Amino acid sequence: MSNVIDLNSRRKQAEHKRKEARSNALKERFENALPSEEQDPKKKLLGLFKRKDKDKKKPRKPTPSGDGW
Repeated sequence: MSNVIDLNSRRKQAEHKRKEARSNALKERFENALPSEEQDPKKKLLGLFKRKDKDKKKPRKPTPSGDGW
């Protein structure tokens, strides 16, 4: 009777391993797509959403009361 195997715990362990493998694969794809020298994950993520060119502004839309309308 000591040879009882709990299948649910084995399934959970296998599922957890698959999730970790998918997570690592996704991290690798992400790192290859947007390489960064930053090692801190929070700073890497913050770097994605920061504006790259602050001095380059979009041209303003023409106003109806100006010339050209």
